[in-house]
Amino acid sequence: MIGTISKVREPTAPPWCRIWWFYPTVRGQFHKSLWKQLRSRSVLGAATTMDSPDTPDAMHPLSSEELEPGLLYAVLSYRGELASWNWAFFVPNPAQKPIGSSGTIFHVVDSADSIGEWKFEKEQKDVISSPHVVAIIRLADVGFLGSYEDIVGPDSLTPMFKTVVIPVPGTTANAEFSSRVWFLDAIGILHDCGVVQCDDGWLLERELRRCAFTAMDKFLESKGWTAYRAEHYRDHHTGTPSAGLLRHITHEHQYRINPHRPPPQSQSQTRTPRASH
Repeated sequence: MIGTISKVREPTAPPWCRIWWFYPTVRGQFHKSLWKQLRSRSVLGAATTMDSPDTPDAMHPLSSEELEPGLLYAVLSYRGELASWNWAFFVPNPAQKPIGSSGTIFHVVDSADSIGEWKFEKEQKDVISSPHVVAIIRLADVGFLGSYEDIVGPDSLTPMFKTVVIPVPGTTANAEFSSRVWFLDAIGILHDCGVVQCDDGWLLERELRRCAFTAMDKFLESKGWTAYRAEHYRDHHTGTPSAGLLRHITHEHQYRINPHRPPPQSQSQTRTPRASH
């Protein structure tokens, strides 16, 4: 279970894997000076040294101050904790400049009035001006789904996100639920529907966490968010190079989207099961 050291995915997992699961349990407000001290320590440093551009599977920052049209982004926002963020999807509206100042965000939010009650929300948001956004990561080109209105409309991404199960309050699944859990389950749905091809959900989660960790320095210095895109990475299981953590599908590979159809056998076998939260 993420948040404890006792349940690591594999007995042979390298030490830094345990770090990623341990640090989400750290709570409280952190002054930027304390964050820098923690980064200099061997434990947190081991997790963040892999952010170097020389690392084969690193995600590299983008220099642009605006986003790109027709793309699906992951947005990780600060929630007052050291290594825990609010996770969401975002599609920018290309009609509003700079791109990213308006768009549609898809996420789940917990109720302030009822403990354990989560609900899916789709809303308009200015992401690039938000004071809470830490990292924005380019996930996939979804332009093949049509115009911006088509992509965020009721017949495209929205029904896919709505198929992600939100556990009812009082259950074990609900106690372990979070926006991160919902996000990763949604990635599985997008994969099964052919919107993105994610070969390993666990690797994706690790990469997004790495981006947010790296972006925290800039964020805590009140310098805003950092944008990233997935670079080529080396498969940690086989040691062979791969085309990328998320491979964008082309017009030749698209097929009719139906979130209720069974996933193709070949796709369902490529996604590694995600560790429980």
